Amino acid sequence: MNVRPDSALALLNLIQFPQEMKTADRALYSLLFTQAEQKNRISHTNDSLIRIAVDYYKDKDDKEQETKAYYYLGCVYQDIGDIVGATDAFLKALNINPQVINDTERLTMIYENLAECYQSQGFYDKAMEMYRISYKTNINHNEEKNILFSLQGIGEVFMYQHQWDSAAYYYNEIIEKSRAIGDSSWISIGISNLAHVYYNQKKYPEAYHTALKSIHNNNEDKENEITSKYILLGDILIQLGQYDSARYYLSLNSIKEDPFLRASRHFSLYELEKKCGKYKEATQYIDTYTTLYDSLREEKNKEEIAKLINSYTIERYKREISEKQKHQTRISISFSILIIISILFIFLMIDRHRKQEYIGLHKSLMKKRGEIMKMQEELNSMDMNHSPNSIQEKENKQNILKQLQKEKFYYSIQLFQKTSYYKTIQELKQKRRIEEKVFTSGERELLWDCIYQIFSDTMSYLKAQCPELTREDLLYCIFYLLGYSNSIIIICTGSNANALKSRKNRLKNKMTKELYSFIFSTYK
Repeated sequence: MNVRPDSALALLNLIQFPQEMKTADRALYSLLFTQAEQKNRISHTNDSLIRIAVDYYKDKDDKEQETKAYYYLGCVYQDIGDIVGATDAFLKALNINPQVINDTERLTMIYENLAECYQSQGFYDKAMEMYRISYKTNINHNEEKNILFSLQGIGEVFMYQHQWDSAAYYYNEIIEKSRAIGDSSWISIGISNLAHVYYNQKKYPEAYHTALKSIHNNNEDKENEITSKYILLGDILIQLGQYDSARYYLSLNSIKEDPFLRASRHFSLYELEKKCGKYKEATQYIDTYTTLYDSLREEKNKEEIAKLINSYTIERYKREISEKQKHQTRISISFSILIIISILFIFLMIDRHRKQEYIGLHKSLMKKRGEIMKMQEELNSMDMNHSPNSIQEKENKQNILKQLQKEKFYYSIQLFQKTSYYKTIQELKQKRRIEEKVFTSGERELLWDCIYQIFSDTMSYLKAQCPELTREDLLYCIFYLLGYSNSIIIICTGSNANALKSRKNRLKNKMTKELYSFIFSTYK
């Protein structure tokens, strides 16, 4: 588990029907499986598995296993965004008795994860207290590598409190201790953090040289880490007025660029081109940034952050124009208003085009629906006529009806492709391995509602063909008709591999061979 967690997870996956294990064995399996996922950095989506371990060990005398269960419960809650639940779980892990935790690394990780929970809620004093306890514990047990995590946390809290000098002190500590143990990756982290401090202090020349040093010391295996450093260096060069160099570094990106980094990079390029007076390019970058941002944040959070960005831009603009003469101010304001109106006009035109395209697809779908209803009526009227000619004509109309159903499904797919969910799923399909939480339970329900609404006609057709299909069965059928892989369907439905396999077998038993072949040949 500690040396080869990927092998541990593979072995656990070989266990069939864990639900049939004895209570004690199932509790241990649940704990080990959650631990293996955590060590392989696979994001958890619900607490159902680890809850089995918690409910079992909380009534037993094995305090170390109980502590471990509560710790991983906290990790699960962190992944699903339940900070209150995570905080409660970590506190319960500590309250059992810290002395029974023989693993120093786990003890310090409980403190550090608890500190992250406090930090995310703005309780910086409590977060600092937890990081310092973790630091002291690592010092007492001579855990040189783990000390660096504690120092990183302390420096980060100082950054949030805008205590730049204190943050710089601890980041320099990271650099010195990393050099002492010969850890190049931590040296790079410490130097990068120090560059962020100088940037926030507006010491741009120092920030520039430190950022360059961080890039030269970078661990090449971590693509997102180097991309983040390029973005920081680009932002620094913008402040130094070296726009060409800034554009070069901001244009560098990794193949597997993190979506948050991609959004940040496009916003920095927007700021750069705006400063250079290239408003067309600036508009393109801010449009891309907005699109990325929409897929990463809920609408409410997006609006609040947009307001902050807008307020920051306005205040900065006011400071700039206050330094100019009155006649230059009038010209600048007039020109800025014209640019804003132009950008708004462009955005409105783009939005109008998107809406018209969506309405056009919806009308086409309605037209196909009418044609299908008309064809169905004609077939119903022919049921009483059994002459050879009418039978042939009926077969022709049935073939036409099937073609119309396929065309209607095609228009439904086009409508689905206009949603943000489709874009998110397409990004998932390009990843070699899905290791992060994609949808919360609430977002997943909204995805289902979207599919039920867009593909309602197709579901009605399938239901007519096979009345035994449930509402959930129809949802899975649509996912397979869309050609999604099992891993994608598991993410979208919140299921697992065993449950999905059982579902597919049930569908096979319910359907005719022809209908089953039609649905799953699309998947293949």
